[in-house]
Amino acid sequence: MKVGRNDPCPCGSGKKYKSCHALVEQRRPPPAPVDDLTRRRLYEAFAAYQRGQLSEAETISRAILNKAPSQPDAHHILGLIAMQQGHLGDALGLIDHAISLGENDSMHSNRGIVLQALGRHEDALQAFNASIALRPASAPLLCNLGASLLKLGRFDEAEPALRAAVAADPRFAEAHSGLGALMWARGRPSVALEHYNDSLSIESRQPEIWDRVGVILNAVNRTDEAREAFTRAYQLDPSPVRRLRKTLLISHVFESLDDMWAQRRRFEAGLDELIEAGGLVESSSGHLFCAALFNLAYQGDNVLPVLRKAAAMYSALCPSLQFRALHVDRPRDAARPVRLGFYSAYVHDHPVAHCYAGLVKALAEDPGFEVLLISDQALPQGGGRKPYEGFAGRFVRVSGSHEDVRRQIAGLELDVLAYQDIGMDDISYFMGFARLARTQIAMGGHPVTTGLPEMDIVLSSSLGEPPDAQAHYSERLVALDPGLAKFERPTLPERFKDRGALGLPEQGNLYVCPMMLHKIHPDFDVAVAEILRRDQHGHAIFFEHPNAGWERDLRARLVHRLGDRLSERLHFLPFLRDREDFAAVNYHASVVLDPFHFGIGSTVCTTVAVGTPVVTWPSGFLRGRVGLAFATLLEVPECIAVDAEDFVSRALRIAGDEALRAELHRRILAHGDRLFEGSLFPEAGQAFFHSLLPALLDEPLRPSSND
Repeated sequence: MKVGRNDPCPCGSGKKYKSCHALVEQRRPPPAPVDDLTRRRLYEAFAAYQRGQLSEAETISRAILNKAPSQPDAHHILGLIAMQQGHLGDALGLIDHAISLGENDSMHSNRGIVLQALGRHEDALQAFNASIALRPASAPLLCNLGASLLKLGRFDEAEPALRAAVAADPRFAEAHSGLGALMWARGRPSVALEHYNDSLSIESRQPEIWDRVGVILNAVNRTDEAREAFTRAYQLDPSPVRRLRKTLLISHVFESLDDMWAQRRRFEAGLDELIEAGGLVESSSGHLFCAALFNLAYQGDNVLPVLRKAAAMYSALCPSLQFRALHVDRPRDAARPVRLGFYSAYVHDHPVAHCYAGLVKALAEDPGFEVLLISDQALPQGGGRKPYEGFAGRFVRVSGSHEDVRRQIAGLELDVLAYQDIGMDDISYFMGFARLARTQIAMGGHPVTTGLPEMDIVLSSSLGEPPDAQAHYSERLVALDPGLAKFERPTLPERFKDRGALGLPEQGNLYVCPMMLHKIHPDFDVAVAEILRRDQHGHAIFFEHPNAGWERDLRARLVHRLGDRLSERLHFLPFLRDREDFAAVNYHASVVLDPFHFGIGSTVCTTVAVGTPVVTWPSGFLRGRVGLAFATLLEVPECIAVDAEDFVSRALRIAGDEALRAELHRRILAHGDRLFEGSLFPEAGQAFFHSLLPALLDEPLRPSSND
């Protein structure tokens, strides 16, 4: 890969090589010759650095510079030492000085690594390009360039750089790993696994790559294989974090009811094992987060005890989680508006944002509050739906490590911090262990208790909570009438596509369950089988998942339950991102089935907009009673079942009785404004936050005890 004088300079400047980097090389005087003693001492310094003996490496390097102050390699080694010690500014200055004295490709490459650590990714990219200009066919340098482009989201540019690295050295494991990371980022897990396996076939002792393989296998529902991969990583590099990752796994879709409870027992035994094993982690990270905590909510029982145990395990494992912001212990300035923060990882076109944006925007217009919307994600730009468009408050984007994010939020000196969706991402979950505001609130983006001692209140809806609901929460339950969520009415096409165009059966009743597949509990399989058995011309309609492994395993489980004959009327439509097509499927549904024991959520917007009845059987927990809340709001009690058998009977009756279905359709459309345009939801939320004012002038609210 020789660079011609008239070729574009590989440094990325856009200039010709002869007018850019070639001139730098011509003008820079060659470094002074290195005598044998200095060369040997440099080798000793670098060897000490590689062994982790940083003090010895520094001593040797400084001794070299005492005799030869302009020796570039000694300055470079000091820069590497500073980088290892976390002194990134010093590292950059030392490496820049080394380059000015006598550059080489390693200096530019390490400069890029430092710049990446500083978050200066565009500058890092230029540094990596400069290193390649000096050594164009280097697999490590091309790999660094590809990784930098990947971090910037420039996938189309990253791929040729990484493939060039493989071509330069097919036995360079990191290049294959880089392609694996790229394919995973592009949503191609099977291809990513192939590349990671190529890397491991070259060098099997790579704990980080085994970890990545485990993450992918877990994501595609190959849980046992994921556990094996995480175990291999732990064996190669034992640590409390890796012990946790191999221990706490739960599938997204289960083989059977017995499989689900067996995995649950193993998970809880794993928590006990981790608590007994002890060990400390200095700081939290995404690697420490156990995604299986999210999956617990879909198993249909009271998850409070296990979530409390998980919180205790994390508190013991990582004591730094128990942080307390200084301002919460100081008297509050009662003259200023209440400083109210809302944290969410989902500020884009997402169900959580659509549920709560109306309330947050309304509060931002209220002179009694200073409202801050906080996220680690940017607000969406360009076209598409923007839930927070018109938000009049202050948007704060946090970044960096969990400790950085915690300091940034603490620095806002919030009176109230409301988490919209704890349990769905690592940042909000681990922030929830800290006391970052006088009063801390969990909202229902993930409608399950957090189990966290520092969360004071959980906000819910009186329409959905059962009488004994407080026993399901570690927080103090406040059930608002009617609740917090307010939805935007979807735009419908002037004319819906017909069944054939959507891939639906042309004849027969359609029992549509338009939910994500991890909501389909094994208990629900029985209802699906009975509906198809009793309606011999009916069809059960599900949607594929973007992750093919989930659909594969659910289909296998349903086919096992239904048998060959009934399975002929089981259909999985392609995952629909087109809202008009999704609305059309709901429109053609004879009835929408609300799965138990974790049911419908924002999907109700579409079903209500097209007037399709949703049959629901309320469970004992809010997450399985949202369908009840909507049926109550829309005044369609005919859609509410009292048990599983009644659920089947009501679905069959509505699908088979055209007059009843027409009447339910009429009532749903007549009352739909209560869900969309009605002001009761934001008014209830605003009233609640105003009710906090007297307490905030005194001391933080504490949760009631329900141990």
